[in-house]
Amino acid sequence: MNNRAYKGAASRPRSRAPALAATLALPLLFALGCDPPPAAPPPTGPPPPPCPAAQCVAMGMQALGLAQYPQATLYLDEACRRGVPSGCFELGNLYRQGNGVQRSPAHAANYYERACNAGMGEACTAGGLLCERGDPAVRDLNRSHALYNRGCSTGEVRSCFNAGMQAAGGQGCARDHEQAVALFEQSCGLGSATGCLNGGELLYRERGQQDSQNARATRMFGSACHLGEASGCIKLGLATLRGVGVPQSRVQARQLFQRACASGHDDGCHAVRTLDRERESSDGRDVVIALTSSVPSITINEMTLKELSCRLPTQGPWALAEVTESLASQKRALDACAPGGAATTVSWTFARKATKEITVHGERRTQQCVRKAMKKIRSGLEGTCSAVVLLGNRAGAERVYAARATTPSQSVAAGP
Repeated sequence: MNNRAYKGAASRPRSRAPALAATLALPLLFALGCDPPPAAPPPTGPPPPPCPAAQCVAMGMQALGLAQYPQATLYLDEACRRGVPSGCFELGNLYRQGNGVQRSPAHAANYYERACNAGMGEACTAGGLLCERGDPAVRDLNRSHALYNRGCSTGEVRSCFNAGMQAAGGQGCARDHEQAVALFEQSCGLGSATGCLNGGELLYRERGQQDSQNARATRMFGSACHLGEASGCIKLGLATLRGVGVPQSRVQARQLFQRACASGHDDGCHAVRTLDRERESSDGRDVVIALTSSVPSITINEMTLKELSCRLPTQGPWALAEVTESLASQKRALDACAPGGAATTVSWTFARKATKEITVHGERRTQQCVRKAMKKIRSGLEGTCSAVVLLGNRAGAERVYAARATTPSQSVAAGP
């Protein structure tokens, strides 16, 4: 979760063959564990001419460039058997894509794992992604997490980041806040701006946090800002305005907000305007600045919100959790608005412990019911939110939410 945070973007493997897409998406997918698949059978055909291991890889890649897949497979298999990780990695790509061999995600995962075990971090990331959210036959979060950890130990930034995401969410391992921070921090040191931001988000607390931990968080925010992540500039600006983890300075805080604004981040512009408007505050410590936090999906107490985005004086995952908990207090009334399942877009304002300015998209009957339930919500939060609220039967609601991509309506209801 993030104020444009708790997000990730991993680059593609550097293979010259078509490579495994490595773009992260939140939330991480859940999957059933499975036993490691059997080893891949050796490619069929006459053995390749004798060649040194490294030359076998070069000849295999040359054959790949000419779309001579059977010959490429034989050369790469020879290199892999001789312990050259890039040979195993490229074989994994071939089995994943089905080029020159029968497509087999299971065999692809095995070859990636062999390359990973030989010290090729890129292969660890590719194998981890395949086991995390590839073909159902190879989905195994425990195996995925182990591959990411192995890749991280080689200095592979995407493996560190992905392992951090899993540790934060308890996927493939026990939920471990400190381990997640450490992995994000390691990815941050390797150049991941989002890793810096996520690590800082997990650590930072204006109240109730050790000074050393807030200082650690602000260092990560600073690194994120330096690497071009505008949200890092905003978070560091807010900490600087409050004097939490760093020396207090209204001037430096405004400079950081302005930097984010100049990069196109609306929250940065909003913070600058707020700070300029509240000129009577000498140092800015008491200026209330509402910033945006968002998350693709969050479930608390069986209440699921999709595309949740809030502009609040408090930011990050904990603020969004509090928002979701407030709606969960009226889950029974909300579910009664569409028992069969619905995905309804709702926007609202929290003000003075009440829920106001409620806008509901969809059928008139659903609108009235949801609005009535929302008015009963009491919260100490102050700010505005919008989300797609899943109502009624969970399976039905998830089904109609998935249909939104092909449906122009903003509220779709399942059948009776």
